[in-house]
Amino acid sequence: MLFRFAIALAAKGETLLNIQTLIRPGEYRDSVALMLIARELGTLAGVSDVSVVMGTPANKSILQQAGLLTAQAQTASPTI
Repeated sequence: MLFRFAIALAAKGETLLNIQTLIRPGEYRDSVALMLIARELGTLAGVSDVSVVMGTPANKSILQQAGLLTAQAQTASPTI
């Protein structure tokens, strides 16, 4: 499972984006569970956006197209 979340930081009137990646090898969650996890993470202070996805090629492609695929996230793979 691949967690990706962005923390918006205010610095001198600018918004900086800090993208964090957490990989949980060997863990599977269905889409409903992933949405619930994302919702909970979105309530954390300073978190502006959250994506919690399985590390499938399609999901990594979407993150890459959005410019949000970290080097660490590239190593994630789906596990069932």
